[in-house]
Amino acid sequence: MERHHIDDDLTVTQLLRRWPPAAAVFVRRGMACVGCSMAPFETLAEVASVYGQDPAGFLVELARAAETEPELGRTSAVATVRPREKSLKGR
Repeated sequence: MERHHIDDDLTVTQLLRRWPPAAAVFVRRGMACVGCSMAPFETLAEVASVYGQDPAGFLVELARAAETEPELGRTSAVATVRPREKSLKGR
């Protein structure tokens, strides 16, 4: 099985281009990132902070969504999460 790596330093646009099903995560969480003009510039870590989301839980949910093939709606790969080593606190 192929592994996908979702790093919190990916931009929203990079994530959505690679794993379109992840868009549903943003919608479920009330995040207006899909289609936002800042999506090409903001990282997953930044949007999690802006929306007050738990970064680890957000990345896990994105990884689960990335496992789903958009056309078939079935699990086809395993996604892993690699959070950033530095803390966003104090930024």
